[in-house]
Amino acid sequence: MMRLLSSRRTASVVSLSLGVCLAGLPGAASAADAGSSLTAAEMATAIRAAAAASASAMAEAGWKATVVWKNETGSFVYDDKRGQASMLRTGSKENVEWYGVDGKGEYAPIEPDDVPALRMMGRPGVTHVYRPASPGEFTSVVSINFPDPAFLIELEADTAAAGTRTVRGDGGADYAYTNTEGAEAAIHVDADGTVHAAELTAGDDVSRYAFAYGPQKVALPAAAVTITSAALRTGRIYLHMADEVEDAAKSSRWEALNAAKGKPVRVAALRKIVTKNVNLFNENNGGMLKTTSVTGGAGIHATNPWTRKTVTWTVTASGKNVVAARR
Repeated sequence: MMRLLSSRRTASVVSLSLGVCLAGLPGAASAADAGSSLTAAEMATAIRAAAAASASAMAEAGWKATVVWKNETGSFVYDDKRGQASMLRTGSKENVEWYGVDGKGEYAPIEPDDVPALRMMGRPGVTHVYRPASPGEFTSVVSINFPDPAFLIELEADTAAAGTRTVRGDGGADYAYTNTEGAEAAIHVDADGTVHAAELTAGDDVSRYAFAYGPQKVALPAAAVTITSAALRTGRIYLHMADEVEDAAKSSRWEALNAAKGKPVRVAALRKIVTKNVNLFNENNGGMLKTTSVTGGAGIHATNPWTRKTVTWTVTASGKNVVAARR
């Protein structure tokens, strides 16, 4: 199961992660007015209006966001038309790469521990694993981890304070204020009323967000470099095939000896124990182990479908003794 890092925090912390980077924004310094003062109530109303406009734009086709936190960057893409999304986060202790398709499944990078299995399977070029997702899982991942501009800006309105509005020459506006938690906030709104970017500074903690709305295209991993989680799990099992056959044989030997309690071991009882243990293993491991009757007991074997190698062990009884041996 892939691991995800939440980009949402509590409402109070989220408000310390928002704002707008005004420097370098198109039109930020072109034909702007001197700025007009807004009361806290007027600022909250303006911000909520921007959040509502952003929500409408998001619902039409999709959106994307680029985020720079103090020690981390993130890139998020949401394609509403196709029901696809992607998340890339770097700079944290553990980087995150995730792709999802609503109602179908999700992709994650191959773990280093899976490389030997992929080599054994003849697929060393695989880079991602695809796992079918349960209903509602896609929506849950997006809602928890994605920096939804409408949601975040709506939260920011809860901490709005008196400040200024500067109308730019392109028809957009920049809102600046120190919120009720003491952080310096700025929100950049485009001419269509949507939030284009945000920045907030609290001490040395600066977070910058940039948003865009409209049709998006999520670059899902190609089929040639993807393996299903079920196929990968089968590969992991066969990678350790020899150990599993050995374990099944030796555990059956000890179980037969314990059941006999110092008396001669019956061949029929030994075979029954071997069959039971093989069936138990196969219930969760795709039927890898096979059992056959041999003189004095049972055989356990498995054949790797990729390497074609076969490993065989026998478990045989002779009087009070049981021998497990590789053949």
